[in-house]
Amino acid sequence: MQKKLQVLGLPVQIEWEKLRVGVSFFIPVPLGISQQLRKQLLAAAAEYGYDLLMEEVVEKNLTGLRVWRTR
Repeated sequence: MQKKLQVLGLPVQIEWEKLRVGVSFFIPVPLGISQQLRKQLLAAAAEYGYDLLMEEVVEKNLTGLRVWRTR
């Protein structure tokens, strides 16, 4: 099952079942709204019993959120 998230009105699909411990993904997003996205990601991950580590980063000149599954 994929949880659908919205970032600035655009759908973001994450295949939670395939997300292994230690794997990360990047979602480009303006840093000002990353707190909203963090809450959505934590709620979705909790349904799978996952823990996440999230950090605001700049990658290839894009600001966004790097997310790692830690458990």
